[in-house]
Amino acid sequence: MNPQNLPQRLARKFLDETFELTTWENLKPWYEKLQNQPIPHVAALRQWFVNRSELESYLSENFAWRYIRMTCDTASSQYQTEFNDFVENIQPHLAYFGNLLDQKALECPFLNQLEEKGFQVAIRGMKKAAEIFREINVPLLTQIQTEQAKYGAIVGAMSVLYRWSRNDPAPGLRLSAIYRPSGAPRCLVHHSKTPPTRPTPARRVAQ
Repeated sequence: MNPQNLPQRLARKFLDETFELTTWENLKPWYEKLQNQPIPHVAALRQWFVNRSELESYLSENFAWRYIRMTCDTASSQYQTEFNDFVENIQPHLAYFGNLLDQKALECPFLNQLEEKGFQVAIRGMKKAAEIFREINVPLLTQIQTEQAKYGAIVGAMSVLYRWSRNDPAPGLRLSAIYRPSGAPRCLVHHSKTPPTRPTPARRVAQ
C-alpha cells in the first residue's frame, strides 16, 4: 500500500497537538477542563462529547502502544516500566474521573435531545458504568491488569523448537520441545501419528 494512501489522524481541536503523556499531573488539567466545561445547550453537549472522545482516543492509543512494545520485546525493562506506570499511576485516576464525567453527562438536562445515531448506545453504556462503579474496586482492577501483563510477558518469552524429518509421514507435526523462560523446567512434547491415550478421569469421592 502506498504510504500516501494511509488514513491520517484528524487534527486535534481539544487536546494540544504537542501534548505528550508523561505523568498524571500533566494529564489531570484536561480532565478538569472537561469536568468544569459549561454545557448551556445541546450543541455544547455534543461538543463536550467530541472533546471527551478526542482525549480518550489519545489515551487509548497511548496505552495500546505501551502494551504492544512491552509484548514485542518482553526482555525490555524500559517497556515494562512504561506499561506498569500507566496501569498503576494513570489508569486509576482515569477510572475515577471517567465516572465523574459519566455523571456530568447523565445529569445534563439536554441529554435526551441527542437523537443522532450512536448516542443511545453511548448513553446506555454510561448509565451501566455509573451504576456498577465502585471506587473501592479501582485498586482491584489495577492489580488484575498488572497480573495480566505479567502473564503476557511470560507467554511472550516462551519459544518453541520444531524438528522435522523427511521420513515423517506428516511433515511439521512433530514438536520436540517447549522451552519456558526464567529457568523454568523444560517441558518435552512429542506428536506422532498415534493420538495419545485419554487419561482416566479421577473418580469423585463422596464426602
